[in-house]
Amino acid sequence: MKFQQLKILDVDRKKFFSETIYPSLGGPISWTFDNQSFTYASQKTGDNMDPQLELNNKTRLHTVGKDVKEDIDFFSNERYPALGIKEKDIPYAWMEKDSRKYVFSELITASTEYFRFYAPISQFNKEKINWKTLCMPADQLVRGMEMIGDTVFAITYKNAKNYKLIATSLSNPDWEHPLITIGEKNRNP
Repeated sequence: MKFQQLKILDVDRKKFFSETIYPSLGGPISWTFDNQSFTYASQKTGDNMDPQLELNNKTRLHTVGKDVKEDIDFFSNERYPALGIKEKDIPYAWMEKDSRKYVFSELITASTEYFRFYAPISQFNKEKINWKTLCMPADQLVRGMEMIGDTVFAITYKNAKNYKLIATSLSNPDWEHPLITIGEKNRNP
């Protein structure tokens, strides 16, 4: 596993800010819309020999110019035990430029199916975000998901061995009765 050391560059001044974030897996996940903070994947250690290396990871929120020790545990099993995040899950949280009224999170697991949550952007600075389930592995959503405004588009193999593109509303996600935007392709002409 290769860890990243994150440094923030002030492009206009061509100088690095003083803070260094280490270890991080993959760099910043998402910048906030005001470009003052970003989420990133945080590990407890950068020691590849540590048996705890891939356990209990967190998404943290860093504000530019602040000490890294002040970074907020934004999404993790420690902060949100009621969500059932397992110690091996990798929790990610981010903002979507095409769906600015929400904040999103996901559990990266060994499964190919998505396990995602969401909340109104008004929850972003709350002590605890009231995460709602967007989809679970049982919804059989794979290979791609896009949020645009209040609509979520996803690819599913549910009742479609050749996949189909479906959509639902973020105001009331219903994967049991989605809008089928592109039906399953018939592979037998």
